[in-house]
Amino acid sequence: MKYYFRPWSFNLTRNSRIAPALVVVLILASLLASCQGYTPPPDTLHPAATHTPTPARTHRVTLSPAGTTTPAPSPASTQVPVSTLDVTAADLKGAKIQFWFAENESVPSQGGVGVMQQMVERFNRENTWGITVELAAYPDYPEVYEKLRTYIYGDLPDLVLLYDDQASRLNAAGDLVVDLSSYVQDPVWGLTTGEQSDFYPQFWAASTGVKRTGAPFYRSAQVLLYNQTWAAELGFDGPPSDPSEFKDQACQAAKANREDDLPENDGTGGWVVDTDTATLAAWLMAYGGEIANPGESRGYAFDSAETRQALTFLKGLYDEQCAWVSAGRYPNVEFAGRRALFINSSVSGLPFQVDAFLDTLSSDQWTVLPYPSPGDQPVIYTYGPSFVVMKSSPVNQLAAWLLARWLLSPENQALWTESHGTLPVRLSVTSLLASYAGSHPQWAAALELVPYARNAPSRPSWDVVRWVLNDAGKQLFSPAFTASQIPELIDILSDTATEMDQQFR
Repeated sequence: MKYYFRPWSFNLTRNSRIAPALVVVLILASLLASCQGYTPPPDTLHPAATHTPTPARTHRVTLSPAGTTTPAPSPASTQVPVSTLDVTAADLKGAKIQFWFAENESVPSQGGVGVMQQMVERFNRENTWGITVELAAYPDYPEVYEKLRTYIYGDLPDLVLLYDDQASRLNAAGDLVVDLSSYVQDPVWGLTTGEQSDFYPQFWAASTGVKRTGAPFYRSAQVLLYNQTWAAELGFDGPPSDPSEFKDQACQAAKANREDDLPENDGTGGWVVDTDTATLAAWLMAYGGEIANPGESRGYAFDSAETRQALTFLKGLYDEQCAWVSAGRYPNVEFAGRRALFINSSVSGLPFQVDAFLDTLSSDQWTVLPYPSPGDQPVIYTYGPSFVVMKSSPVNQLAAWLLARWLLSPENQALWTESHGTLPVRLSVTSLLASYAGSHPQWAAALELVPYARNAPSRPSWDVVRWVLNDAGKQLFSPAFTASQIPELIDILSDTATEMDQQFR
């Protein structure tokens, strides 16, 4: 079966003092519309299995033919679950499927590709249906998506890891993605109600819309890093609870660096400016704003009082010299060297910050914080790939789902978390990660912030619109930009995002 993408084109014009820089980025972004340049079942392979956690760090997934047996029916009922998928265990015998994913996407030094290979090889050896999985690893998620576009006229994989906006775009282009709702809910091959409720609700809901395009595998998050030792020396007895306290601490740190005896510290301290989309989105959400319009509504919600308040706050930090721009992309060394009280980081990047403290021989204590909110609704901005089943044959689709379901077992989640330092998507995984949490206190602090998680948008246009938001951030912190121009900047951001979204309808 062949599928074809529906073409789209872009026509962007706007006259403004600010618009030229945005238009340049958008022309580039439109050429990159298929790229995602980012800078998440039971423990057996048998229907309706019930998971019993193993002790921490054992991580053995049982693939025995019996699995966890289905309880004997009560005298009052002799009903046997009947699948709605019209595929039997015998049909699965000898099925061969392809699985594509991105290797080394999170923490290359920790060898995540090896973990995935080991898991898939074990599945191939031990699954009772004789399903064989061929694993193909690509350097990153943009390349995975590009390969899908390249193969659109030929053979597509049966299972693939994609970000939710990529899956939505793929589905909109040609209805290529299986609706997993019927697989999740199937009484024989699906997940029980208890297993579904074991997923963090915000992660489980991320792939849902008109249909369920995926099941989350892992998540990373954009967070703030905070030097507790230095803050205490500056006279603060705890982390900031709102933007006002955040500003007080940032300004005090900047003042301390201006007044010390080290000329190289002048102009540093406080918060390191970051125009990355994830950072800007987190601040907007912390102020109560939305990125995409809620529910099934189309478009984006940048034109709001909350967006104006957030951008005005950030611009004020910069103008009052309580925030500064680092020459490097990753200010890990600056943070470890007390040239910043706060920096932005992904959860996946925490190991690099640990290394920076070791390299600088710093004994300062530091931790992970959410983005503070004036309305007592702090935020961490979360993102990550989901398992997406591509349309093929009923047998291959079910085989792909069974592989995904198995990879989502708590034990496999624990294996992936320990190798990558990402956030698991299931609640029960925490009992398997007690030892890991004890030796990774910043990761443990990040895990405690999951209740504050807000998902990245899943709209097909988000891969382009996120570059528009990124460029708006660069405008905001450019030396010639003034706070009085913020309303105009938001108008351009909102109008351009709307126009971009219309190209993907």
